[in-house]
Amino acid sequence: MLGGARRGNRGPEWVGEGEAEKIGKRPMNAISATDGRKKHDVDASRVRFPLHITLGAVFATVLIAFGTAIIAFSYVENRRIALLGAEALMQRISAHTRTRIEQMVMPAQGLVDMYSRSLAASRTSSEDRLESLGVLAEALRLQPAISSVFMAFEDGDFFLVRSLARSPAAASRLNAPQGSRFAVQSIEREEGVTLRGELLFYDDELNLLESGPLEAIDFDPRQREWYREALAAEKQITTDFYVFYTTGEVGFTLARRMARGNGVVGVDLTLRDLSSGLAQQRVTPSTRIAVVDDLGRVVALSEQVGDAQLLVSADGETVEMPRLSEMDDPVYQELGARLADGERTGSFVFSASGRSWIASLSLMPTRRRGDVVLATVVPRDEILAHADQVRNRSIAISLILLAVAIALVLWISHNISRSMRGLAREAEQIRRFKLNTPVSTRSRIAEVDEL
Repeated sequence: MLGGARRGNRGPEWVGEGEAEKIGKRPMNAISATDGRKKHDVDASRVRFPLHITLGAVFATVLIAFGTAIIAFSYVENRRIALLGAEALMQRISAHTRTRIEQMVMPAQGLVDMYSRSLAASRTSSEDRLESLGVLAEALRLQPAISSVFMAFEDGDFFLVRSLARSPAAASRLNAPQGSRFAVQSIEREEGVTLRGELLFYDDELNLLESGPLEAIDFDPRQREWYREALAAEKQITTDFYVFYTTGEVGFTLARRMARGNGVVGVDLTLRDLSSGLAQQRVTPSTRIAVVDDLGRVVALSEQVGDAQLLVSADGETVEMPRLSEMDDPVYQELGARLADGERTGSFVFSASGRSWIASLSLMPTRRRGDVVLATVVPRDEILAHADQVRNRSIAISLILLAVAIALVLWISHNISRSMRGLAREAEQIRRFKLNTPVSTRSRIAEVDEL
């Protein structure tokens, strides 16, 4: 009974264990075998690549990434250096142009200050004043930008020496004879009545070539703005731009009251040379350089734009100058708008005519009441042209080196994988129990050689 009970008690346990062996273990083996087959199938379905292709792709990707990064960094740095160089170049252009204007204006200013103290205002006749011709003519020789030097007196007398060498318009208007270098205009009055008006022409050696009456004897210097301003001021004055009475040229006057207070000494400067001087400062074909007054009016341009010209009013005494914002060129229009907003100095970038432009503004050294602004504008693409060339050369050289490097990597990886392929073939022989052939594969790679 006890034995039967024990058998009976353990019977179900043994039966359970047996069932476990029959039911539990067999399914587990079956599952493991199934999982193995599935794993083998998954492994077999994976895409596999030869070693030399894998190594070549990895190294080529690394080389391309590093090459692209180096090219990009080099290009960005070259652009930055080019832009810094462009800014420095524009500053040099502005400084050179300011220096040119200083060379034109400052000697004239010093000349006026000196002559206001040294010229003998007590000389009352043109013969007496002609004694100053040598001094005045030498000043005009030394300062080609000065159109004329003159003296105006409180009694209405006027004495002017004009240079004709660089002013064909003035020579033509005055009907100067061949070989004329200087023209002298002299007016003498007494109690408001014109006594005599003379026009004399001299050659470079101050030999008189021709003399005759001055037709414009109705000219009264006391009615001119420069006379009134200079007589009322303690220091030298600079006029606005206007049309010169005799020649019709556009320019401005520097004047100062004589030390004895009975007249005014002054010089005239024309704008005829300023535009040509600006044109010489253009560093790229599309560079724009403009000199503009405080009202946005064009004083000088580095190039002619459309039909923009100085327009003389009907009375012949004032000048209507085109504004920068009214130019046909969109670049000048945008620049004029910036100036109208009050910008006078500094640098900025703007877009016009489908291009990006770098602009630099600076003030000119004049004694006018209003500012005179020098504006220099250069296309960004022309400034960066050298940087773009360097970039293109860098890309070409990098691509050539990259192609050589990839070819070299593929060759090296092919040699490395050749020993692996030989080892795989010999391992296949061993797997098939073909042991009569010794393992002969060798490699310079230690791990492969040991394997």
